[in-house]
Amino acid sequence: MENSEANEMAVKLFRVVFIGAAYLCWPSSFLFFKNNKKKY
Repeated sequence: MENSEANEMAVKLFRVVFIGAAYLCWPSSFLFFKNNKKKY
């Protein structure tokens, strides 16, 4: 029981970190792509 609970916690933590990283990285990469589009 404890092991499955720990696994669920790890999955939730991983999701939060992954979504947080994507949320932080997406706007900057989108702006970078938008700025680069003018050159091509």
